[in-house]
Amino acid sequence: MQYPKIRIVYRLAVVYSKFNEHLQDKTTNRILYHFIRYALKRNSSLAVKYFPNSGSIDLPNIVKYYDAILLPTVDLCTVYAMKGIENYDIPVIARAGPPHHIRHKPTLEWFKSCKVNHCFEHYPSESFYRYYPHSMPYTMVQYGLEPNLYEKVLPWSERITYKVGISGVLPKTDFLHTISKFRHPKLLRTSHHYHLRSLCNSLPDVVHSREIAPAGSTDDFPAILGNFRAAIAATSYYPTVKYRETAAAGCLTLMEVTEQNHAKVIGYEDMKTAVFINKDNYTKHIREFLDTPDNPVWEDIAKQGRKYTLEHLTNDHAVKTLVKVIAGLVEREYNPHHHPVNSA
Repeated sequence: MQYPKIRIVYRLAVVYSKFNEHLQDKTTNRILYHFIRYALKRNSSLAVKYFPNSGSIDLPNIVKYYDAILLPTVDLCTVYAMKGIENYDIPVIARAGPPHHIRHKPTLEWFKSCKVNHCFEHYPSESFYRYYPHSMPYTMVQYGLEPNLYEKVLPWSERITYKVGISGVLPKTDFLHTISKFRHPKLLRTSHHYHLRSLCNSLPDVVHSREIAPAGSTDDFPAILGNFRAAIAATSYYPTVKYRETAAAGCLTLMEVTEQNHAKVIGYEDMKTAVFINKDNYTKHIREFLDTPDNPVWEDIAKQGRKYTLEHLTNDHAVKTLVKVIAGLVEREYNPHHHPVNSA
């Protein structure tokens, strides 16, 4: 006799400030929005309810009926809403945000006030612990790529071959901004973070995506990036969602991978799913593509990079990783309220 499989459903309370612009319906930066508002609900192991607030929530009832609390962003409004959480045994998981922000925000104090038990972000653990103490539990959760946005891409034969695309933030280089770097060290760090991207963008055969079409929102990136056969993804401190966006759009991704940014952890392979670049070889690899844009090797790498990304690095895969974190916290350390559900 076969018994039905038992599926555990964890009740997840998502607590966030209603003033958080990245979780508003009209936000243009929809990376976090898709993950929190849609991908979490698609996972059958989670029963999700949202608690937008302006500084207060019914914490006793949340603790009574939910297995874990997720904080998409920890800010002052969230800290006030979570007041009294130290009196309850319920796991609190928080998105950390860019690791270097800890230098100019009281992030650790806010985490302590909210009794955060575990952090997650889409950055490598080496990048996270460069700024955070090793006593803070952390898991790399590679969220940000909404799969339905990448279902259709422009055929390889119809893409731009005489230019290499690039996208993302570029540091300002005007005189006043240069002077301000010495007064505001944070700006200097930002310039370093996009150092190779800036070098690439200065080349005559590289064109920024905004010159092809200005993006109204991050949802426009697949179509914009998809105009190019080859595109650059370069961040010098740690890899960002730009790496996955570029590969998923079907581009031959010229990807900055170094010992400093720990991008190898994402899983791309040089000359198999991407072309790895650094400050010593970026001009060489860009020239190689532009001189032979019809080389079938480039198309094969682009196809394999897109395949790897969509099969391993979408929001749905990220939620599965997060569910494992929730399950570990609930099962090992807390008295759960979850209910087994018979899975047909």
